[in-house]
Amino acid sequence: MILAGVISSCPSAPDNPPWVAAGNSSSGSTGNSSSAGGSSSSIAGGSYTIHMIGDSITAMDNSRVVYETEFTGAGIIPTWVGSQTDGNGENHDGYSGQTIEQVSDLVINSNLAAGAGADITMILLGANNIISGANDQAVLSNYSNMIESIYSQNSSTRVVCGMIHPRDTVFTNVVEGYNDNIRTLVTYFSGRGEKIGLRKPLMLYMIPRWLLTG
Repeated sequence: MILAGVISSCPSAPDNPPWVAAGNSSSGSTGNSSSAGGSSSSIAGGSYTIHMIGDSITAMDNSRVVYETEFTGAGIIPTWVGSQTDGNGENHDGYSGQTIEQVSDLVINSNLAAGAGADITMILLGANNIISGANDQAVLSNYSNMIESIYSQNSSTRVVCGMIHPRDTVFTNVVEGYNDNIRTLVTYFSGRGEKIGLRKPLMLYMIPRWLLTG
């Protein structure tokens, strides 16, 4: 259980992903350089294995298109890894219609992070929880357990948690609170010294690949 007192003592996690201001360390390094939260402030250019964990947005490849564009600009060469190949993109662990607790169970019980062995683990989950009106504390607990399991399976991975973009009135009414919860988790793990970052939401997550690539 994450204690409120622990959270309040941690510096606030920034919204930008760590590759926006890529550092100049050696290629392929996700070293733990000094920063406010104790985690690495940047991911240097180089070749990395990337493990995407999520729901239909990941399975349909929308988010990978956005990441590919950002990676190119930051000098990052991704190799996608994961147990699923049934989407429109490369290997991943995106499961359509699944909630955080369902994917968390898969990560924990199927050792998905250990199997992927990725340099960077990207998580984009929560839309289905928001749609179903899930309890905030349950969401926090399941998301936290999933992150703990990822580090347990692959202690050297760098975790990047994506926030959700608002898209209609009902969805938007709760999405800000959800995103605050994700920021809280990232702040907590960062304060613990873990290599973790936060990814602010982009509307491009909801756009099909062919609209972006022609």
